[in-house]
Amino acid sequence: MANEGVGIDYPWAMLKSPIIDIGGGIGSLEVMLLSVSKNKDLSFIIFDLEKTVEDAKKAWSAKPQWMQDRVSFVSGNFMEPSPANSKIPLVTGGEGTYVIRHVLHDWSDEQVIKILQNVRNAMLESTAPGLTPKLLVVEMMLTETSSRFTRTTSLQLLSLNGGITRTEGTKALFILQYNVMIYYCAVQFARLFEESGFRVRAVKEVRGVDQVIELTPNLA
Repeated sequence: MANEGVGIDYPWAMLKSPIIDIGGGIGSLEVMLLSVSKNKDLSFIIFDLEKTVEDAKKAWSAKPQWMQDRVSFVSGNFMEPSPANSKIPLVTGGEGTYVIRHVLHDWSDEQVIKILQNVRNAMLESTAPGLTPKLLVVEMMLTETSSRFTRTTSLQLLSLNGGITRTEGTKALFILQYNVMIYYCAVQFARLFEESGFRVRAVKEVRGVDQVIELTPNLA
């Protein structure tokens, strides 16, 4: 399910279409966004593994035709480094926006950097003079005021597959797993973005547990 606050509180209608949803699953983000009237003119490309895309197409075949007309699908693998191999969609002349929502918490730091670098490669191939696509990362982030739900989710991710809900800024946080205190201030999103070749442009808070982080490739 997608957090409705993300669709209402963030100015999606101001973004350049198409919005390319990396690891978009069956398109729950798109369903939520298109259900908000101000977002109905947006168009989307859902990018995921072939089997997931097949499932998404089946799910969307039951949607109203006007919603189906706003969405297309591309299958590929964001773990492949070159756009030719990953099949990450390119946008024409920088006119588009990339989004990664609730994906990065499933992966280790090294894998997150690889995913972000591979998306960056596709973004740079889409770049036109004076026009660089934007990347939005929508994730839960641990802060000093994080809800019990967010902290519990981080613990579950760690115990299941090594994924984590990462921290914001530089303040260290502690969580308890199997009665062992785990210290992980090194896994900050800011560092991961920098090492992946991105620059943080803004961080937008929305209702619920998510934050929307706006990134552009660091070309320096």
